[in-house]
Formats: sequence, C-alpha cells, structure tokens
Amino acid sequence: MGAHGAAGPLALPPPPLSIDTRGRDGAIGEPDDDGGEPLSPTARMFHDFYIVAVVGLGTPIDFHPARAGLEVTLVRHPRFSSIRVMDGPEPRWVRTVVNLDDHIIVPDLDRAAVSADPDRALEDYVASLSTLPMDQSRPLWELHVLDFPTSEAASAVAFRIHHALGDGASLVSLLLACTRSAADPKAPPAMPSSAPGARRRARPVYGAPPRPAWSAGVLALAAWALSWALLAWHTAVDVARFVAMALQLVRDPPTLFTGVKGVESRRKRFVMRTLSLDDVKLVKHALGCTVNDVLVGVTSAALSRYHFRKLGNDNDTNRSTCFRSVLFVNLRPTSGIQQLAKMMESGNKHNDLKWGNRLGYIVLPFEIVKHDDPLDYVRNAKKTVDRKKHSFEAIATHVIAETVTKLFGIEVSTGLFHRMISGTTVLFSNMIGPAEPIEFYGHPVAYIAPSNFGHPSALTIHWQSYMDTIKIILAVDDAQFLDSHDLLNDFAESLEMIRKATSRAQVLKGGGGAAAGAPEGIPMAEARVAGSLPVANVQVLAEAWNGGVDDQQQVPERYLSKDPSSEEVVAGDDGARAIPVIDLRKLQDPQSSSEECAKLASACLNWGFFQLVNHGLPEEVTGSLMNDVVEFFKQPLEDKKECAQQADSLEGYGQAFVVSDDQKLDWADMLYLQVHPTESRDLRFWPTRPASFRHSVDVYSSEARQLSYRLLEFMARGVGAEPASLRATFEGQTQGMRVNYYPPCRQQADRVLGLAAHTDAGGLTLLQQQNHDVQGLQVKKDGRWFAVKALEGAFIVNVGDVLEILSNGKFASVEHRAVTHPTKKRISVALFHYPCQDMVVGPLPEFMEGDEVRYGSTNYQDFLKQYFTEKLDGRKHLERLKLEQ
Repeated sequence: MGAHGAAGPLALPPPPLSIDTRGRDGAIGEPDDDGGEPLSPTARMFHDFYIVAVVGLGTPIDFHPARAGLEVTLVRHPRFSSIRVMDGPEPRWVRTVVNLDDHIIVPDLDRAAVSADPDRALEDYVASLSTLPMDQSRPLWELHVLDFPTSEAASAVAFRIHHALGDGASLVSLLLACTRSAADPKAPPAMPSSAPGARRRARPVYGAPPRPAWSAGVLALAAWALSWALLAWHTAVDVARFVAMALQLVRDPPTLFTGVKGVESRRKRFVMRTLSLDDVKLVKHALGCTVNDVLVGVTSAALSRYHFRKLGNDNDTNRSTCFRSVLFVNLRPTSGIQQLAKMMESGNKHNDLKWGNRLGYIVLPFEIVKHDDPLDYVRNAKKTVDRKKHSFEAIATHVIAETVTKLFGIEVSTGLFHRMISGTTVLFSNMIGPAEPIEFYGHPVAYIAPSNFGHPSALTIHWQSYMDTIKIILAVDDAQFLDSHDLLNDFAESLEMIRKATSRAQVLKGGGGAAAGAPEGIPMAEARVAGSLPVANVQVLAEAWNGGVDDQQQVPERYLSKDPSSEEVVAGDDGARAIPVIDLRKLQDPQSSSEECAKLASACLNWGFFQLVNHGLPEEVTGSLMNDVVEFFKQPLEDKKECAQQADSLEGYGQAFVVSDDQKLDWADMLYLQVHPTESRDLRFWPTRPASFRHSVDVYSSEARQLSYRLLEFMARGVGAEPASLRATFEGQTQGMRVNYYPPCRQQADRVLGLAAHTDAGGLTLLQQQNHDVQGLQVKKDGRWFAVKALEGAFIVNVGDVLEILSNGKFASVEHRAVTHPTKKRISVALFHYPCQDMVVGPLPEFMEGDEVRYGSTNYQDFLKQYFTEKLDGRKHLERLKLEQ
C-alpha cells in the first residue's frame, strides 16, 4: 500500500498485499485481443491534466468494506483497469492486472499538525497532490485515505484521476455510480429531475429550433427561418472568437486572476465552502432563470468584490473589465448511474455504453463590474448564458479540433489547445449531485468536492450540488492567491447579498408570507394556514428574573395555566410505566423484525409515542444541528428578530398559536421553518448566523425524512398492512421543523407550561432533545400524565392526527405537553411530516380489512382550520371525525 509523508501513520487495518482482479471474457486483467483500444485525440492532448475529488464521510473509515467495494466496482471499469501505452504506431489503452495496493494510499501525516488544525491538514495534503507525479505504468488513478475528522466530516477520501480517463462530468458520475442511496443500500442515488437509467447529455442546452407545422402560417415559418439565421450568426461569431484565441490574436486583459507563465506546473490549493442550494433556488424562482444562471451571476459578483477590494477602488463604479472562461463540454451522451454501475459489474468495454472524452469548448465571458442592484449580476449572467445556448459553439469547436488533429497531428492541436486556455483567465464548471443522502461503500457521504489541475490557469471555479446544499470549490495558484479563503468568503457573501436583494424585491412586490418564487401547487404546512400574534420574548423575561434583576417579580398571569394538585403525573424514570423503546436495528434485522414490528404497532396504539434507538443518523449530523441551535438562541434578541414571525405566518422566530390577547401563553420561544420541499422554503425566516445553521438543517432534515419513511413502512407492516401504503402518502410532501427553547422558570414553575396540551395535526413527529437530562415532555394516557425521560441520542417519535385517521384508529394520536424546570433550560427540535394539503384524509383501505370504518373523511385543508380553531382544547377536532359504532 502506498504512503506519503514522514510522521506516524494514521491507524487503519492492514490490507492484503494484492488483489487479483483478472476475469474471463474480456474482464479485468486480460489484454484485449486487438491489442488495446486507441486513445481519443482529447485523451492524447491531456498530458498532465488531473481531476481531484474529495469526498467527506460521516464516519471514520472502515477499510475492509471500502476495499471490497472498490474491487467489484471502480476497478472493474475498463479505463480504471487499463494503462496508457504511448509508444507504437498509435497510442492506446491496454488492459492490465490491477493491484489495489498500488492505488490506495494511506499517508503518514504529522499527528500534531492534524490535531492542531485538521481542516488545514486536509487542505495541505490535497494541495500536495497537485505537484506529485503519477506512475504512468499503472492505471491512472489513486485513492488517498484521510482518516481524521474535520469541521465537515468524520473522515475523507481524495481521488486523483488522470483527465485522459474521461471528462470531469463523466468521472464524477462514475464515482457516484460507486455509491448507494442511504435509504436503500441496494439502489443507486437519486439524481434531481432524472428518471432511473435516463441518458443525459453533459452540456448546456442548445439545438436547432423545431420547425412549426406548415399550417402555422407564414409568420411562424418566417420566425423559424430567422431563428436559424440567428443561430448560424451566433455560431460564426463564437467560432471566429475561438480561432482568434487559439492563435492568440485575442487574449484576456491582465487582471488579478491571470496566471503567470508556467502556472500549470505550480502547486494548487483547493479551498471549499458549503452554501445553501435553497438560496440559489430562491433567486432562480424569483428571477425566472436557471440554477446555472444564478451561479454564473454569483461568480461574477464574487470576482468583482475581490477585484475592487484588492485594488482599493471600491468606490470606482464606472470601470469594468471583461475576461473569459473556458468550459469543457463532453458531446458524447453520458450514461445514467445505473448503466455505469452495470458497466463496472461486467468489467467489459464491449457493451452499448460509450465512454471517453469527446470534448467541445465554450468560451464564457465574465464581467468585473460594480452594480447598484446585486440582482443585475444574475440578470446579466442570464443574458450571457441564453446567448450561448443559441449557438453550436461546442459542436463547431470540437469539429475544428478533430480536423486540426487529423491534418497537422496531435502536437499542433495540443499546442493550440494550450494557447487557447492560456489566452483565457479562469476555468468554470458546475455539476448536479444526488438529491438524497448517499453512502460510499457503507460510509455516509457528508460532501462531494471535485476540481482539477494541470491546465494553464491560476483559478478554477467549480460548483457541486449535493442534497440541499451546494459547494463552491476553488483551485488556486498557491503562491498567487495567498488569501484564497478571502476569495472564498467573497463567494459566500455575494450569494448572501443576492439572496437578500431577492427577498427585498419580493417584499416590495407584495410577496407576503408565501415562499418567494415558490411554484404553484406546492403543498404548504400548517404554518401557512394561520398566523400568531406578537408577544413578549420569554427568554428575555426569564433571563431578567432568573438572573436576579428583580427577585420579587412574579410570573405574569397569562403564563399561569394550571392547578398543580389537579392532575396526577407519573415519574418518567419508572421503567414499567415509561413509553416503549423501539430499536431500528431490530426492525431491519430479518430475525427480529416481526417481533419488533409487533412491539412498534402496540406502542403506536397504546401510547402513541415511543423512543427510537439505533436510528442510524450519524452523531455528527445531530450534533451539528444541536450546536447551531444552541448558538442561535445565544444571540442577542435583535439578531434573532431578523427571523421574526410576520402577521400572516407561523414561520419564523416567536411563539406559536397566539390568536387572542387574553389566552394563556406558553413559557417558550420557538423557531418554526418549513424545510421541505425546498422550493417552498421562505428564507426570510432562516437564520444566517451561525453560518453553518442552514447546512445543518439541510442535512439533518433530509436524513430524518428518510428515517420517517422507513418507520412508516414498519408501522404499516406491524398491523398487517401493505408497507408502502403510509410511505406513499407522505413521501415528498411537506416537512416542518420547530425548534423549542424552554427557559427555566424559577418562580411558580409548577403552574407554568412550556407548551400547552395538544395533539399534532400531521403524520409522524420526530423529536430530539439537546439536554436529555432535563425532563419536560409529558404524555397523557388513561387520564394521567407520564413524564418522558429522554434517552441520550434517541428520537422521541409520536403519532399525529392524520396517522390515526389513515390507520382507522390502529395508531393513536395522544395529547402531550411540555412543563418547565425551575433552574434548567431545555431545547428540543421537532420535525413534522404532513400529507398533501389538498388530500382527502380518511381511513386507508389497507387498514380496514375485517374492520368497520371508524372515521369520516375530510379535506386536510379544512381539518387544519378546525385544528387551529380548537388548538388548545385536546382532541375535540379529532373526536368530531369519529363515527358512531
């Protein structure tokens, strides 16, 4: 096994010395009968171009399953099991025996340096890969194992792959084909807006305008002919510019981003930042553009901020500079992830899938300018990108490159290629990643960060989406950009600046409380049905009284809501009388699943609550969210008020369900957010501090959403219903998150409720408590209140009203409340899962076999209105739907 560095190695189990990957019938390890596959002209031009992809993992690396996974996937791909032979009449790919020990590299790192700054240690190591040579006598790829925690992941792996093996989009797709859905370890990850197995072309949208029917009339046909003429003109202009750049008749003006001579061989540093994809989508919907338009606009804004700040002319708004970026476009239709997985399973290049570089080029201009309106960056980007879509530039440049290669040889075409890139300033790209959590050989993936090096550019800009986040990755000349993290901050601040401008524009246009730019038909949660009156901030009240500012101050009458002697409370530490504990690991184990499913069904019927252990959510995910929640509530009130509720919405920071000036109030503050679908989020209410808050919510809510779907399947199975019946009702529908802050109440705590007795109006609720040692939640059963002692790390799960109705009473939605503690605060996070708001809610046929119909049906919208009308009055709204038996 390879190693780099000179200090004590990070501990990993010792692997076998070698793996024999040879097979039969064209499998890995046997030279092709025809002596190899010829290299494409593009692969021959890529002398020292490399792709590097860092994959952050949610757990420490378990070496053996990772190694076993590589053996049956990546190593079986024809390119990853071939060497590049450059001698002879024609360069070619030749199959060879792959020894994994030559390709998996565990570096020897300085433990002290890693411990002092793990993020910097990761960054430094990946930067070192840009200057290390790669052994050309082996297949041209490496996997570097970095088994130490950083701020974003518990461990990481870094792929280094020669660009001759394929273009960036194809290679990242291939790496994704090695992953699996976290929800279904046998299924490939789900990609946005793509059907399983769909073939997609990794290029901008361009093409000939379709001819209208002859019956459409003369004007329509004339418009079609004109569009063809315009397409031809755009293509001619773009090709002329491309040729001029290749001959260096035209070059970009020198700027701070221009690389020095020989920049391609200088050390590159890779810096990255995770941003919110929902911020990007907010701008996209508001301006009627694409995600790519927004990213181009943010890039222009970020480079402009950096440029004017470094030159010290922030006030010079009249000057502008234009430089260009090269986009590599693979014209070969790329295969879906499932097809790529099958290719690796077969290990055979003789199949229907096409692979390799068939590149064209697009020259994309960027303007360095200061705009009074930040949205102008995106508007101008949209104009530029729309113009590029109406051109055959990528096809034409590919044909030119192929023709030059055939007529003058690969050396001439390589020289022109190098000069063309040298004449531009930056490289730019963006790629779509999985829409759901994925696993890399059993390891949860925290992030994906690809980039490249070896080309004559000092700055490469890459955007990569994953779930509800988008990561910006910059590859910079390490000596030229000593302040690379400042440049990275410019990207984050530019997106935030554009997001805020979008929100302001929405308010001025009368956006109201609905999600800005949200498409019609998105189901809305209960937060969009009713508002809440503003009341005093409870955290401020509690800090004043508990802090001794006024020891004699009494709790206001509006918070005194119960007689302490009127209700019996059963202690939560009595195991015989505690809510049941369900083990997800046992549910998933075939040997114990039936018994645990029956236990789950009993808990849902008799208690309506249970605690879930071994749920599979990484501690890093839950811990990051809880840390960010705690930091949010530590902020001054004025900072938290930036997310304050508005009159027409329950979303935001405040207190829920205050509908009159004389009702009793809860001793709590809360932050309510609609988190799914992402298009329905109202980002006015999403905190921007701490900076990681949105990312933490993205990851946590996505993981918990998949967990809720699995629980719904087991709940249905526990009562003999079709497992998919409940999941189908809630999958893809609305998910809301409520963060609760219950301050201590030193005086009259026994008469103050943190949250009044109620049921939940949705389907399944998942709650986690930040400080599990503080009891507060109580569940009503048989007329008595049972205190819940939260288990550390467990989810407290409860059945909502909709599930009781859908199950025809086989599950129970029970009243619950939160009480206060005299000296300790309590923080919890609840996730609510709702059906489609237009759904007619009634018992499902799968739950009525051999049973009478016990509930009437109602439109969920009407049900919510009734729920709010009687919110603090127990189960009346639910009992009204019961049918007399």
